Amino acid sequence: LPTFIAEKRGWTNLVFRWYHKDGSVRDLESNAVPFLDADGELIGYRGANRDITERKNADRLLRHAEANYRNLVESSPVIVYLAEPSPPFATIYISPNINWFGYTTEEWFEKPDTWLNLIHEEDREYVLSTTEAAMQQGLDTDLEYRIISRDGTIYWLHDKGRFVSDDKGKRVGWQGVILDITETKRLEEQLKQSQKLESVGRLAGGIAHDFNNMLTAINGYSELTLRTLESDSPLRRNIEEIKKAGERSALLTHQLLAFSRRQVLQPVVLDLNEVIIDTSKMLERMIGEDVQLIIALEPETGLVNVDPGRLSQIIMNLAVNARDAMPQGGTLTIETANLLLEPDEARQKVDILPGAYVMLAVCDTGDGIDDKILQHIFEPFFTTKNIGKGTGLGLSTVYGIVKQSGGNIEVDSKVGAGTTFRIYLPRVAEQSEAAEIKDTSAELPSGTETILLVEDEELVRNLSREILETCGYTVIEARNGLEALEVCENGNCKINLLMTDVVMPQMGGRELAEKLSEKLPNLKILFTSGYTNEGMVRNGVIETSTNFIQKPFTFDTLARKVRELLDA
Repeated sequence: LPTFIAEKRGWTNLVFRWYHKDGSVRDLESNAVPFLDADGELIGYRGANRDITERKNADRLLRHAEANYRNLVESSPVIVYLAEPSPPFATIYISPNINWFGYTTEEWFEKPDTWLNLIHEEDREYVLSTTEAAMQQGLDTDLEYRIISRDGTIYWLHDKGRFVSDDKGKRVGWQGVILDITETKRLEEQLKQSQKLESVGRLAGGIAHDFNNMLTAINGYSELTLRTLESDSPLRRNIEEIKKAGERSALLTHQLLAFSRRQVLQPVVLDLNEVIIDTSKMLERMIGEDVQLIIALEPETGLVNVDPGRLSQIIMNLAVNARDAMPQGGTLTIETANLLLEPDEARQKVDILPGAYVMLAVCDTGDGIDDKILQHIFEPFFTTKNIGKGTGLGLSTVYGIVKQSGGNIEVDSKVGAGTTFRIYLPRVAEQSEAAEIKDTSAELPSGTETILLVEDEELVRNLSREILETCGYTVIEARNGLEALEVCENGNCKINLLMTDVVMPQMGGRELAEKLSEKLPNLKILFTSGYTNEGMVRNGVIETSTNFIQKPFTFDTLARKVRELLDA
């Protein structure tokens, strides 16, 4: 006011605060013109004051709400943006969260096509065409696409956008929110891969089962023929080659069964560290002098329930892969650790429950694995090695053994930065006693007992009969469970041992064994199968190898197993 008075000027829309007689503070808007005398001297002002308290309060509330909204936007887990309503959709506003991807908000305004240029080239046309189509039809968009951050990392984004119109309906902008769904996509891909491997595993298990039936006949008849040939017979070499080929094929089917989780395991409670230490000398010889082996074991790791032979196989397979990934040398690290997965941590993984685990990690400093290859590495027969350098069953075998042991496996790899496999095995409480090693050097056992042989595959049934009869046993045959029951009902139920396939049409081996055991409480039972499914393991049919023989079996294996059960 002193300035206005000194300059003899009036004022317009001058806002000031005024104390009301009731003690409250009011906002006033004042307009006034100077009142001068004939000599031009200021003698007063003429004007009006208006109480604008309510309007100012509304303005203050609006600014407060705007500040709250801005804070909400800038602290939310989404990116909020406003862009031009037509290509290239130049940025008008973008929330500071964009720095997640290595860029500042200022950089988004430097070039109008910044956003489009960061979209993954495989997704760019899809995003542009979909948005343009929505623009023409006045529709909202709901897109998922990838962008490449400043450091080259690929992120998956979920982008929901819509047009902004003015009071006259003219489109003045394109606004939306963006959510980072990279982790969700990763988990979806892991789940999809897990389901895919499950399906392939069922197929592989079925194929292995059928092959094992054929290999039982091939290997068995080869062995029977060799037993009848003179040592100088010209046929002997040919039959031996057939037998070798059959045995190599049997190894492949066993690996398929491992992948499909349908092999017979003999788990014991053991210390993972002890197995690694026992294996380390062999590993050093296997990986060569140009690869440094580092063993980093956590003291007093928990115990795990796993087949020790299969555990060694896991370590060897992963070590071989690591060695092959470092042709110029490098470092192979094997480490263990106790882990307690909380529910939130378990949810970040696929097919793993919260709880206590022992982790086995195998890390290399090799070439790393490309993302496109990474999604196939656990599939059977998938390999990047040259022909003759591998079957492609090493990692699929590891996957199957881990899963059948109740564990989980994950892999992290980056091209040029090496690969790490992490295996999580559930911790258990008690340690098992060492398994007794049986002497198999004695002569083949024989006997005169009666055996009921039940097998739906004719080749396998005929071979089994010949082996058993060669060993002196009396053999009664049946093609399935129902036929076996009929044989017993016709008075031929004086049997000492039931040898039956597990999976057969009409009636399987499990049901047959239960029915015959009711009539013959002392009946010994031997199950055979080309595979074993997890349900039978859980139900106790084939918990250990004491009452089970895996196809393809040999003359020696069957003869000893039968005698072992009859003498038990």
